[in-house]
Amino acid sequence: MSADTDLIEVRRHDGEICGYVVSEADQFLALTIFLVPVLSFAAKSEALDFVKERGLDLLQANWFGFIDDEWQLVRIQEASAEFVTVTTDIYGVGDGFSHSFLGATDKLKLADPINPL
Repeated sequence: MSADTDLIEVRRHDGEICGYVVSEADQFLALTIFLVPVLSFAAKSEALDFVKERGLDLLQANWFGFIDDEWQLVRIQEASAEFVTVTTDIYGVGDGFSHSFLGATDKLKLADPINPL
């Protein structure tokens, strides 16, 4: 995804931001609110529907964060297009530290990209 790519902001009926969609080559990418690509779709409408219906649910999914030179299982604590804060405390397991990333697109990935939720 290039820096000059046009992001389509997706919001719920109440105005809450759910994520973004961007066109790349002949696909439409569904992005989280912190700009990490999740799934690609052939049709723009499918990507928009996915983000609107499932975008906020992705905040509850398990993620891998690149912390201390390795991929660790994390949960999202706080997120925006500018930054994301995660914790390594997964249901009482892990060190429990919080880690923040600026521009996190290459530092986070879904733990299960085939079945994100």
